[in-house]
Amino acid sequence: IAQAVCSEIRIPLPLADRLPYAIAAPREKYRLASANPRKTEVVRRLLEKHRGDSILVIGQFLDQLDALQKELGAPLLTGQTRNSEREDLYARFKRREIPVLIVSKVANFAVDLPDASVAIQISGTIAASAMAIANPINIIHDFIPAGGTVTSKREIVTTKACNDCHGKIGTTTPHG
Repeated sequence: IAQAVCSEIRIPLPLADRLPYAIAAPREKYRLASANPRKTEVVRRLLEKHRGDSILVIGQFLDQLDALQKELGAPLLTGQTRNSEREDLYARFKRREIPVLIVSKVANFAVDLPDASVAIQISGTIAASAMAIANPINIIHDFIPAGGTVTSKREIVTTKACNDCHGKIGTTTPHG
């Protein structure tokens, strides 16, 4: 099993979103933090840093993923993607014809992509990730790349959401 390097990148909410976040109900707070528009720039920097790698960008909210797809020009795979197109995208990603593939949580149930070397999670629940760890072929969560090279997972989270649960830990907290 390859070595995995996992890190959480914390970013603040834009000033305009801080008051709506402060007065929102818990479920809406989660949505606001998950959809933090500053995540797009962080994804861009991570894609540049990992240029040449096979990269999955994982998210839960389809509008967020659609916007990211338009911004980056990378293919998007969701539960609405036809099976034939899905299989074509998987095959092209495995052949490294597609360096970046954006996927919704459908990937938790249908993706066996051992050739991915970097996963960037922009939204989703920790519980969903924890459940998928039991599946040893799910690259999104346990990183068993075919070549045995060091693999990276980057999770981009909104600082305010983390501080609500964990207190002020800093801007970047490595995991593992």
